[in-house]
Amino acid sequence: MLRFATPAVLAVVSILCAGCGDSKKGGGPTGGTGKDSEPAPAGPAKKADLENGAIVKGVIRFEGTPPQDKALQIDGDDFCRKQHGEGMKSEYYLVKDGKVANCLVYIKDGLQGRYEAIAGNPELDQKGCRYDPHVLGMVAGQALLIKSSDATGHNVHAIPKKNDEFNIMLTKAGDQITHAFRSAEIVPFKCDIHNWMSAWVGVFNHPFFAVTGEDGAFEIRGIPPGKYTLEVWHEKFRVQRVEVEVKEKETKSVEFPAYKAE
Repeated sequence: MLRFATPAVLAVVSILCAGCGDSKKGGGPTGGTGKDSEPAPAGPAKKADLENGAIVKGVIRFEGTPPQDKALQIDGDDFCRKQHGEGMKSEYYLVKDGKVANCLVYIKDGLQGRYEAIAGNPELDQKGCRYDPHVLGMVAGQALLIKSSDATGHNVHAIPKKNDEFNIMLTKAGDQITHAFRSAEIVPFKCDIHNWMSAWVGVFNHPFFAVTGEDGAFEIRGIPPGKYTLEVWHEKFRVQRVEVEVKEKETKSVEFPAYKAE
């Protein structure tokens, strides 16, 4: 049975973890202190041309009966249990009417150099004893705001391979940290206090990515003319790729092979 740490223990752990990784409490981005194994391409970052760039869109589908998420054991934390009176399930297989949520779709190959972010700085919340959202994307160097909306203690434990690992306590609602990843990779997050909590943050050297919602749909805008390898990633399914060529101002629909039960 999961045992929830007392406030006193959380405070001690918070102090011990305050220097972990290259994140900082409070507002403002951080650049990181460790050496990354694969830094972003050299040269100034380009700006995506949203007016003249191409649009690539599509829907990620599942064929057949998808695996079912399992009920989670949440004993040991009264706050979490009260947030989910009817119980909780894992959120690996969010498939509705054959359409798959929480897929990262992005340009894998074909781009030259690096690009600035299109959207503002992303946010990852610990809300209702889950990470929200479960999957998100960001550009390397952006400030990721990680916060807690819960009146219970959580820790933010990121386990990258190319960037610095960090593990920092958020002891109460309103606590937050910011962190900037410097190398492109898909980073798993967990909470060591509540072992069912997980998230994935896709870090890219460009802004040409999207995360599918409940409708399985994605749309990537501002893509420069060219030939590209487009990739879709899901935490439980195999990576899939398609080739696509786009022209200026073109809108093109692409179709990945449907996922199937393995």
